[in-house]
Amino acid sequence: MQSILPVNMLRNIICILLLLLNIESVSSKTIKKPPIDYVCPEVKCSSDCPRGYTYDIHGCNTCDCKPSPIIGPIDCGPVCKIYCIYGNVLDVHGCPTCRCKPKPFQTVVGKCPKRSKSNIECPAKLSHSCNTDYDCSAGKKCCAFGCTRKCIYPKHGPLIYPPACGRGVCFISCPYGKIVDSRGCETCRCKPKPRPIPYPCPRIICPFRHCHHGGGPSKDRHGCPTCGCR
Repeated sequence: MQSILPVNMLRNIICILLLLLNIESVSSKTIKKPPIDYVCPEVKCSSDCPRGYTYDIHGCNTCDCKPSPIIGPIDCGPVCKIYCIYGNVLDVHGCPTCRCKPKPFQTVVGKCPKRSKSNIECPAKLSHSCNTDYDCSAGKKCCAFGCTRKCIYPKHGPLIYPPACGRGVCFISCPYGKIVDSRGCETCRCKPKPRPIPYPCPRIICPFRHCHHGGGPSKDRHGCPTCGCR
């Protein structure tokens, strides 16, 4: 065993030396140092490269663009232990931060009443009871009221919240639905049958024809006159 170990070590050393010589040979072939008096040829490329051009084996410019770097997935790291109802604010890399997103803004349906046309001189600094519709409750809107802003019901009523109608008392079947009251709740009256949309009859030119028995021209299934007789 003592005579075999040095032989194996010698073989390993020889393999390592051959590998290093091979690497040096390949690198010397791919990267050549140009002579001292070597001048790079002038190249005119038709396309622009945002990351610049590649070089040849002599270190001279080519018209090939440098490839874009491959960006792997970003490790966002630990996030602070806070609960955000609407999620965390993201940074430029798409990673969550320690700030919470604000409540999403939504406008209450309806219009604010018209402002008073009286000439009122308002103070420069005045606190408002609301800034947006989300500062209000029960379907109210944040509207201008005199010199300030306050929560009032919109012109067409609080439409963002469904009305509390309760249970119905009549047991009737309405093929076209029930009539609703001013609150939007169903009543015990049925909607009438909707009127059919009038069919636009085409314009026709018929040869002169006398229809016997005073029947007159016939009509098609849409009620439009034809060139035939009844």
